[in-house]
Amino acid sequence: MPETISPTRRERQVDMNIAIQHWRKLEPAVGNNNKAEALVFWSAFGVAGLVGLVYWCLAAFRSDAEPIIITIMYRFGDTDYLPLIYSLARGQYSEFVDTGSYGAGLLPFPVFSILPYALCIAAFGNIGFIVADAVIPVGYFLLLYSILRSITDRKAMAAAIALAIIPAMYYNSHFPGAWDFRYPRPYVTQLFLLAATLTSIHLFRQLRKNEQNTWLFFGHGMVIGIATSNVYSAVGFGIATAIIFTAFITFDGRWKLVLTAGTCVALGCLLGTVPSIVQALSANADILQRWGLYQHSRYSTLLFVVTGNFIRIGFIALSPSIRDLLPSAIHKTSASERDLTLVLLTMIGGALLAPLGAVALTGTSIQEYHFHTEFSNIVVLGVFLTIAMILLSVKLKIWMVAVATFTLAAIGAPNLWRDAQAAVNKTDQQRVWADGFVAVPNYRKDLAALLRELDGEKYRQAKILGTFDQQLAMLWVTQPYHTLYIPDTFLSLVRDEVIERRTISLSRMVGMTEEEFLQKANQNYFQNRFLTLAKWQANLYYRAAPLDDYTADQLRRVLQTSPWLNSWHLELPQSVQERLRTAYRASQPVGETPDLVILTNEVSYSSLPGPSSPYALVYQNDSFKVFTRK
Repeated sequence: MPETISPTRRERQVDMNIAIQHWRKLEPAVGNNNKAEALVFWSAFGVAGLVGLVYWCLAAFRSDAEPIIITIMYRFGDTDYLPLIYSLARGQYSEFVDTGSYGAGLLPFPVFSILPYALCIAAFGNIGFIVADAVIPVGYFLLLYSILRSITDRKAMAAAIALAIIPAMYYNSHFPGAWDFRYPRPYVTQLFLLAATLTSIHLFRQLRKNEQNTWLFFGHGMVIGIATSNVYSAVGFGIATAIIFTAFITFDGRWKLVLTAGTCVALGCLLGTVPSIVQALSANADILQRWGLYQHSRYSTLLFVVTGNFIRIGFIALSPSIRDLLPSAIHKTSASERDLTLVLLTMIGGALLAPLGAVALTGTSIQEYHFHTEFSNIVVLGVFLTIAMILLSVKLKIWMVAVATFTLAAIGAPNLWRDAQAAVNKTDQQRVWADGFVAVPNYRKDLAALLRELDGEKYRQAKILGTFDQQLAMLWVTQPYHTLYIPDTFLSLVRDEVIERRTISLSRMVGMTEEEFLQKANQNYFQNRFLTLAKWQANLYYRAAPLDDYTADQLRRVLQTSPWLNSWHLELPQSVQERLRTAYRASQPVGETPDLVILTNEVSYSSLPGPSSPYALVYQNDSFKVFTRK
């Protein structure tokens, strides 16, 4: 019988170590790690969709039943864009507010920022609004994940942090300028920022490696072109790209590659911008002035310098050095991480210079304060991507990863929850201007009752609505072929003269005196919604009329404004007031008359008697009176 030789303990340990090493090499191929990473990714993917459904989940538990269109309206409260979305969903992007010119022209408001909602509503009806709300934060997640994957191979970690950044970037007092639920800006336009950041990273990397990728360059240009739906950010993206090109020519002498890349970017940008260009060229001067467009010197404008943002920029710029000093760092700052930091700083620089670039290019300006918002937005994104890079560059155990991601998410999650809850629980009228219109209590419940009444057979033929309640007017024109007697100042393509004439006509019809009308004409809400929107803006930086056309009191109010934050401070010039007074005294034929007149029992309108014969009061509740034409 042969002798049996027993292995020593040392030999057994060596064999065990070899087996463990072979298993570790085999484990990824077997798929255990891949399965775990996939589980984390798809879990984060699903939770991202739930972020957009917070309001809808809370709304499902409302005790009062209401038509879904009201739930949609109260989701944020800014109803101006709802009719645009529904009109685009029906495949009609021409005049839809005024009966006399219905179907004419082309609306100048950019389409890409409202397209996600329009497509979902076209496919699913009103439920499509909920679908779009879920899809958009999923888009955030995928773009953030792609950005983080460009600097790390730690897939599960990248997915967890990408998810945490979404609620972290929700608007709060510490990080103003980040996203909130307002559609289309910034809820949809946040996608443009993330997409431009991602393509800028890959553009920068291709140039650094001296490699040419025509489709990448063209795609980056397309992103900038599509982003012109929010021109305030698109100008910044374009300037940031120009800075990157200039840097590679200046420091690396790669002018041939930059020339090729620049040509591709320009062609992509042109293609993406074509719809916006066509729309802008079709717009008449009246609607552009109502939106606040005015001639501006090409050689100067305001830069929006805020101390807090520059502290954050310092953190972003110094982050590579900070990471290199961390004792628990896995590695020194990599080239890909430095690329991301440089791209973020370049985009911040582009956003800062965007106001100068826009007025130099066009010689016009409109609502300049939006440039400040976009500048803050990219700074906030830069801060959170920098925090993500720090987390990805240090050794963390699983429980530490969980704590870090939950802490990051908790920066904005409470505000997100509170805002959604407040929107669900709100009962009075929302989105009203402080001057000239007081929020009506119990508006939400009475509006639901009104819409159920208007769904009755006796109102089937009613198409033209006369009202001084802008939110009710916006809900009315979400329906096909429903129009307004007073064409909306924001949505309609008609001339100012038509809007003023109809406003005077309806005011006289419901029993408003001349003095009451002129008092209303000088109030912010009435002037915005039923006269000329922001045409008569007046602040330290710009006034729509000569100084001698304002009273001393008006000029005192102008002196109290900020030069760039008060685009919506309005002062009606004295010559305009006299013209309106003369028109109010004259009896003018107005053509068609409204089928319905609905008065809202707001304090300053509640005493109006309403229209006389051939109209009759057919329905009322605590908030509304409905008159129909016999």
